[in-house]
Amino acid sequence: MTFVHLRPVLGPLLTTLLVQTLVTGTALMPPVLVTLIAPDLGLGEGASGYWIALLYFGAVASSFVAGRCIQALGALTVSLASLVLSAAGLWLLALGALPLAVFGALVAGLGYGATTPASSEILARRTPPEIRALVFSLKQTGVPLGGVLAGALGPSLALRLGWPAALALGGLAAVLAALALLPLRRRLDEGPAQAGRARPKGLKLVLRDPPLRFVALSSFGFSAVQLCVTSYLVVLLVRRGDLDLVTAGIVFSAAQIAGVLGRIALGHLADRSGRPALVLATLGLASTLLLGAAGLMAPSWAFALKLGLGAALGLASLSWNGIFLAEVARLAPVGQAGAVTGGTLAVTYAGVVVGPPLFALALTGLGWEGACLLAGGLGVMAAALILAAVPAEARRRPG
Repeated sequence: MTFVHLRPVLGPLLTTLLVQTLVTGTALMPPVLVTLIAPDLGLGEGASGYWIALLYFGAVASSFVAGRCIQALGALTVSLASLVLSAAGLWLLALGALPLAVFGALVAGLGYGATTPASSEILARRTPPEIRALVFSLKQTGVPLGGVLAGALGPSLALRLGWPAALALGGLAAVLAALALLPLRRRLDEGPAQAGRARPKGLKLVLRDPPLRFVALSSFGFSAVQLCVTSYLVVLLVRRGDLDLVTAGIVFSAAQIAGVLGRIALGHLADRSGRPALVLATLGLASTLLLGAAGLMAPSWAFALKLGLGAALGLASLSWNGIFLAEVARLAPVGQAGAVTGGTLAVTYAGVVVGPPLFALALTGLGWEGACLLAGGLGVMAAALILAAVPAEARRRPG
């Protein structure tokens, strides 16, 4: 695979990557700045968990209607609306009133949930099958890149200008990006021509199609494992690994970088091998084994071992998204990639909401070993479900 293969889809890829990066970056700015925001709102530092929960609640809601919005308005128009909604969420939070902060999280979630179905619709129509997983994986690098953007710029802006100004500037960046991309609507929107046709809702399409159903259910496990790793890796390194917070943060950054590289490399591998389900299943099982090892971490372990384990966990638990979305787009009926992606993401986001609290309950009752084994069990479940999609698809084919 060379740059020549990517050239026909490069413009749409860069457009969707920019949208994904900014939407994710705006979503993660409040958790990054929580130590500054929470006291002014009369909350504890655990307030970041409430923001994330409300954000994904809004995302689940928008994923149900994303397909119809894409068909009615066009995929790029929905992407631009996602940027504006993300900005509005930050601006509401910047006003400094708790009720507005709650509403802002929900509004930002509406934007967050519509982003991926819209980008899937744009890319599915233009990406050659032989590079589909790679292209979708490249687009999904916008998620960790957005985290890097929020972490790198948010604190310095907040310390210089105050957190409300930092949030306001983050929202302004999203709106300016939407305005800059506005001229591309005619080229990248397809929805209005299809709006008159009555089509099944995305989730209904997913649930009545066996291979799509298995793929969607597998994403519950993959997303739950991912959020367990990203939510608790630093705490694990501090409590079980006896690292200071700064050093644990370095390991966490290594996990994020490994996730970015893994999305690209494994997306390419999925295309070259022609077995994306096997690649995904391997990631699920690898996450299980690595989580089992993480639960046994001790202060006596060498730092290099802790760093290597953190990076390996990042690679195994963060690399699945693009391959998964490419599979959803491949299995979706023609012209329905956005609607079907929205339906599957309703299941994906359920894993996001359930995974970390389930891990927390297990941690309280069973300790680190038990909690890591429970999360690892979700990895096995995800692997089994994604492999079950293969024979289900074979039965779906005529003849």
